[in-house]
Amino acid sequence: DNELAVGAGGGAAILFNQSFYFGVYGMGVTSSSLEVFEEIDFPAPPTNPNRIRPLFAHGGFWLGGIFFSKSIVHLSASTKLGWGILEVVDDTFDFSDYELARDLTFVATPQMEAEVNVAKWFKINAGIGYRYAPGINNSYYGKESLDGFTGSVNLLFGWFK
Repeated sequence: DNELAVGAGGGAAILFNQSFYFGVYGMGVTSSSLEVFEEIDFPAPPTNPNRIRPLFAHGGFWLGGIFFSKSIVHLSASTKLGWGILEVVDDTFDFSDYELARDLTFVATPQMEAEVNVAKWFKINAGIGYRYAPGINNSYYGKESLDGFTGSVNLLFGWFK
């Protein structure tokens, strides 16, 4: 919903000929956005509205290409294709979250990155992309709530030449 949120995740991939990779990824995002909840009829009114939050997690396949990988600074492009879940929860309760809504969606995130070779076993890259997640359809969020521009910083470990 046009709000900044921070996500964390991980992945593993196989690198072919120092120029193409294929693997899997998973990541999660949480936000404390309260504006979306102002006019909602909750099944049971939350005891503390500050404890209501959306949770978004997705995972799937990760593929990409690296251009001029032997240069210290070079470009790469990647795409993450997977499946995601959006939940809205009230975590006021001590022992478990109370789920207010749940939606499943396909997720596609193409991205361009600038990459720096730090060591033979370590790279850092930063990228910009666009996340497309159709299928969100509940009273809490609209169909394009998760679509938007993304930014990333990645620490890459492996056997690079």
